[in-house]
Amino acid sequence: VGVTVGSAIQVASFVLPGSVIIGAFVDRSMTLYFRGYETCCLFLGVVVVAATLQGGTTNWLVGVQLIGVYVMLAAGFWFHE
Repeated sequence: VGVTVGSAIQVASFVLPGSVIIGAFVDRSMTLYFRGYETCCLFLGVVVVAATLQGGTTNWLVGVQLIGVYVMLAAGFWFHE
C-alpha cells in the first residue's frame, strides 16, 4: 500500500502542476481550481486512505471497501452535472 500512496503523491506533486504549465503554453485553461463536490471527494479519499494505513495490515475486506468507495465516487462524478 505504501508504494501506491507514494506513487499517488508523486503524481499530485509533479504531473498536475506540469499540466498547468503545459496548458499555459498551448493556451488552454488547466487550473487546479476544484469546486465543492470535487473538494469533498478529494477529502473523502484522503480520509479513507488514512484510515486504511492506520491499521498497518490489510486483508481482502479492506480492498473491497476501497473498491466500493472508488465505485461510489466514480458514479458520483458520472451523474454530477
